[in-house]
Parts: sequence; C-alpha cells; structure tokens
Amino acid sequence: MVGAALVVLALAGATDLVLRSDWLLDEIDADPETLFVAFTGPHASLLPGRIRFATLTLRSRDPNVEWEARLEDVTLQVALVRLAGRRLHVSSMRASAITFRLREQRPRSGRAS
Repeated sequence: MVGAALVVLALAGATDLVLRSDWLLDEIDADPETLFVAFTGPHASLLPGRIRFATLTLRSRDPNVEWEARLEDVTLQVALVRLAGRRLHVSSMRASAITFRLREQRPRSGRAS
C-alpha cells in the first residue's frame, strides 16, 4: 500500500516538473506555423494523468483557415502510457469557458498592384 502511494506521488511530481519546464512546449511547438500551444498555471493532481491549467491556448493554420481556441480553468485526463510513444490522448476535458476564433485566409494574388 505504501509502495503504491509512493508511485502515485512520484508520478504527480514528475508530471508537475515536466509541466513547469520548457521541454514540453519545445516538443509540442516543433513547428509553430502548424500548431502553437501555450498554457498558464499548470498543475498536476495526485491522480496520475489529470492535469489542470488556468488557461490553455491552441492555435493552428493551413492555407485556407486559421483558428484559435482559448480555454479557461481546464482539466484534462491524459493517457500516460501513450505519452511514452510520443502521442497525446485526452480521454476527457472540462473547461469553465472557451473562446473560439476562426478566419478564412485570403488567397494571395500573383499580380503586383
């Protein structure tokens, strides 16, 4: 029983360290033109895989559209096993508020004006 409690505390501590370091954002934002992620107030709970953020901002674009989602007071349940394979699987997400913006990209004209 004590061993299981120590494992849970170690997982929560390791998750908290990763969330507070630059390593995670460097891994996610490998190509900021494709996907941008920012967060504030990261906090790992004692339940392995549960993560809270004060704010979470996601932004992406392609040649046709650009979008941004800003979530407030966010709780994610993440599959820790998948993280080892460099995959993020969120099984549930709750937020107190969300702001979503979408805009269409205008085609660039090949003619000089």
